[in-house]
Amino acid sequence: MNVSARGGLGGDDAGQAVIALDDALYYLRRGSESCADRHFDRARRFGATSEQIEAVRVTARTAGAAGRRLPAPVARCR
Repeated sequence: MNVSARGGLGGDDAGQAVIALDDALYYLRRGSESCADRHFDRARRFGATSEQIEAVRVTARTAGAAGRRLPAPVARCR
């Protein structure tokens, strides 16, 4: 995801929010809602909005069927 797709977030916190949203998408596409929720919580702490989080959920539902190979997330789910 690029920053502009996330609603124009700016700054270091915004970069961390984008990373957390990307990681949440990774886990949603693999069926791990609990791991995705942890990354959504992190994204919120860095300023992500509920609209941005919902956009990631929609992306996971619509693009998940494409079967694309995704890069590993930045932060591992614990």
